Amino acid sequence: MANTIPEIVKKYRETHRKTLREFAEAITECCGEGVTYQSVHNWENGVTNPNKWLLCRMILKCSGDWRHEFASDCLSVLDPKVFAELSEVTSVD
Repeated sequence: MANTIPEIVKKYRETHRKTLREFAEAITECCGEGVTYQSVHNWENGVTNPNKWLLCRMILKCSGDWRHEFASDCLSVLDPKVFAELSEVTSVD
């Protein structure tokens, strides 16, 4: 299991066979916020991290696909408390 943001980004990008640009476009399509390939590059190389509010939007808007899982994995590493609270709100009984 990936335990750092760079590992998570790399895992999802390679699993879904996306270039940096394609990965950024897929995130932008999901959440409506422009994400650049340079941002994805920086996440994958540990220079910066994805914004946790961007990740929250992805969790809420991309239910049922890999982007939801990607955002959940990242948020659980970046801010476990927010992740736990958001998980309670979005869980279906």
